[in-house]
Amino acid sequence: MAKTKPKSTVKPIVKKSLARSYVAPLLEEVGIELTYEEVDFKPVPNGLYSDVCVLVPELNHLNQQQVLLNHRTVHEFYCGFSVKMPAGFRLRAEIKPYWAGRGLVLSSGYLDENNRFKLIVVNTGQESPLIIAHKAEIARIWVEPAYSINWS
Repeated sequence: MAKTKPKSTVKPIVKKSLARSYVAPLLEEVGIELTYEEVDFKPVPNGLYSDVCVLVPELNHLNQQQVLLNHRTVHEFYCGFSVKMPAGFRLRAEIKPYWAGRGLVLSSGYLDENNRFKLIVVNTGQESPLIIAHKAEIARIWVEPAYSINWS
C-alpha cells in the first residue's frame, strides 16, 4: 500500500479592514468651486449620495424640453453644474434604480475640460422612445478617494 502525504492546513491571514473607519466625504466638503446653472441643478444630498438632474436646453420636434431616446441610442447630458475636484478625489455616478429598471444604462459620468459634469447614457430597455425630461433626476453621484500607481 502506498503512503499518503498528510493533509496540510491553510490558515488565513486576517487583517483589520480600513473600510470600517472610512467616512465618505461629501461633495460640498471636497469640491472646490462648485457652480451651477440655477438652484435646481445644485446636487441634492441624499445620504451618502447626491441626486443630480439633467439639463435639456433645446426644444425637441414636439416643442418640449425633453430627449427621446430610442432603443440602443446614446446621449450625453450636461447636469447643470461644474466642480473642480482636488487631487486625490473623483466623482462617481450611477443611474437611479427607477431609470435602471426602465433600461437606462450609464456609460460614463465625467468632468469635461471645463469641469462641467456630464453623463453618457444608453437606452437598452424595451421602451422606445424613452422620454427624459428637462430636470429629470436620472443619476446620483458621490465622492471617492482616487489612488495613483507608481509604475517605476
